[in-house]
Amino acid sequence: PASVLCYALLPGLWRELEGRSRRIAALGVAALAGIQLANSALDPHVFDARQESYVQQGIRIGRWMREHLPPTTLLATNTAGTIPYYSGLRVVDMMGLNDRTIAHRRELPAGWKGIEKGDGRYVLGRRPDLIQFASSLGSSKPMFLSDIEIFLDPEFHRSYDLVSLSIDADTRVQLFRRRKTPRPEAPSDEQWAKIRAIARRRMEQSRYRY
Repeated sequence: PASVLCYALLPGLWRELEGRSRRIAALGVAALAGIQLANSALDPHVFDARQESYVQQGIRIGRWMREHLPPTTLLATNTAGTIPYYSGLRVVDMMGLNDRTIAHRRELPAGWKGIEKGDGRYVLGRRPDLIQFASSLGSSKPMFLSDIEIFLDPEFHRSYDLVSLSIDADTRVQLFRRRKTPRPEAPSDEQWAKIRAIARRRMEQSRYRY
């Protein structure tokens, strides 16, 4: 507000100034404007406002899925708003807002509630063609409750492969795709130790905890 007032008063003051005073005033105004532009560029709120939102991401990815995936594809996802709407695919909402079975689950790990509901065993039982951990871009690691429970299930590691799909020049989506034939071998003891460690950290670090 003070800067706006200074800019408003400047034309009147300019007529009263001469020579060197005008040059100093001009440099001061330029410096003030530069500081304001720098502050705007560095302001995290301004930065966030310029970034693509999860909604816009989901729209783009959903449209891509409509064009490139078979219409019979069953997708398990946490982004169960934009992606189902724009893809037109059958979807398992892994957070349960649009799924009666998950929504009615009562036995949950301590501290998990609301949108953090999930049921990994139920989701795997639906045999989805694709599983999308985390949000619209997917992830190789679990984030939400269904993701974590799926990640800890031996059947998941035998039946699904991680794939990276190119949506456009700047966007790739990570999904787990169901294999035609499950692997005969289970993860090794060393691999299981890493899997459990990842799942434990994710259970402790949920960013959506109430």
